[in-house]
Amino acid sequence: MFKRDEVVKLLKESVCTVKFTKKDGSLRIMKATLKEDIVKPLTSATTSTRRSNPNQICVVDTEIDAWRSFNLDTLISIE
Repeated sequence: MFKRDEVVKLLKESVCTVKFTKKDGSLRIMKATLKEDIVKPLTSATTSTRRSNPNQICVVDTEIDAWRSFNLDTLISIE
C-alpha cells in the first residue's frame, strides 16, 4: 500500500515512471511529475469545481504535456 504523501513527495522531486491499473483493467505506464518547473506552465487561472478524492492524484504526463490522474488503490509501482 502506497502512502499519498510519500507518492506526492516523489512526484514533486522528479519525473517518475508510474505503473497502475486503469479503470478498464488495462495496465498503464506513465512518465509523470509534480515538479514545479513543469507544472507551472500548464496551470491555468481557472479553478476546478470537482470534488476531491483523497485516493486520486493529479499529475502531469510529461510525454504529452497534459494533466492526467491515477488512483492510489490501483498503483502498482512508482520509480
